[in-house]
Amino acid sequence: MDEFSLINQFFRRSPDAWKSISAGIAKGIGDDCAVLGVTDQQVVVSTDTMIAGRHFPDDCPGDVVASRALAAAASDLAAMGAGPLGFTLSLSMPRLDLHWCQTFADTLHEKAIRWQIPLIGGDTVKGPLNISITVLGLVPPGQALMRNGAKPGEDIWVSGWLGNAAGGLEVALAGDKRLTTAKKMLLSCYQAPVPRFDLGRRLLGVASSAIDISDGLLADWQHIADVSDVGAEIFSSQVPISKELTEVCGGHKALNYALAGGDDYELCFTAPQDLRSIILELSSDKMPLTRIGRVKSGQELSVIDGAGKRQDFQKTGFNHFG
Repeated sequence: MDEFSLINQFFRRSPDAWKSISAGIAKGIGDDCAVLGVTDQQVVVSTDTMIAGRHFPDDCPGDVVASRALAAAASDLAAMGAGPLGFTLSLSMPRLDLHWCQTFADTLHEKAIRWQIPLIGGDTVKGPLNISITVLGLVPPGQALMRNGAKPGEDIWVSGWLGNAAGGLEVALAGDKRLTTAKKMLLSCYQAPVPRFDLGRRLLGVASSAIDISDGLLADWQHIADVSDVGAEIFSSQVPISKELTEVCGGHKALNYALAGGDDYELCFTAPQDLRSIILELSSDKMPLTRIGRVKSGQELSVIDGAGKRQDFQKTGFNHFG
C-alpha cells in the first residue's frame, strides 16, 4: 500500500460525515491545500507533536494515540476561547500496521465528529512514529483569551479535577490487568482527555487570562505569570482532587500530581473577584470550576497549605528539555 492508498483508505471520509460541521471548509483533503472560507472572525492556529517513547509508549494502541494527540492540540483552541474550524495531521510511521492505522483513524474520526473539528489535510511519511497536529479555530475579533491579562487581586480558577491523568499514567505503566473502578477512571482521564471548548467560549469577556493545563498546574501558571508580570498564591487545600486519585495514589502523591502532573487539559484562568457569581453559574457536577488562589503583585509563586504554611515543590511540571 502506498501513501495515497493509505490516505484514501483510512483518512478520506465521506463529505457527508462533515456536512454539519464544515461550513467554513471550502475544500478539504484531496488537493495541494485546504481552502477555508473565513469571514468576520479571527483565526487562531496551534501545532502539537507527540513522539513515541516520549509522549506515549512505543506499543501504545492506535486509538489511545489518536485520542490523546487530537485532544492535546484541540485543547489549545479551548484555552483561547476559540471554536474549532479544522485540523491537519502529519503522521510518520516506521512500518505499515493496518490494524494500528485502522484503530487510529477510526478514533481520530470519532473524536473529530464529537468535537466538531474536521480533518482538512496533512501528510504521511515513513519514519519514527510521531504525530503532529495543527488545529485552526475561530474567535470574535479582539476577544481571544490570552495569557497576558492577569492582574493583581484577581482570582485564579481551574476546571475539573487535577492530577487524574498523571494517576492514569501510573496505572498504565504498572500494567495491572485487574483494574478497580477508581483505576479505570484514572486511566480513562489519561487515555481520553476532553478539550474544554464550551467552557473556553463561555469565558470570553469573563476571564482576563487563560491557559490549558498540559505540563502541570504550577508550570503552566508560570507562563501566565511571566507574560502578565505577576505572582500568585495557590492554596493547596482548595486544589480539586478526585476521590479516585486519592484512593489509588494516596493523599501526598495525589497533591503532587494535581500541582505538577500534567496531561489534564483542564483550563486555568483568572478573573476579577466581582465575577465570581457569573463563573460559578458555569460550574457543574460534571465540570466544577474551583477558585484555587489569587494573583499577587511581584513575580513570586507561593503554594500555601491548609494551615497557612508555605509548601516547597522541586518539580512544577513537565519540561521537554528540562
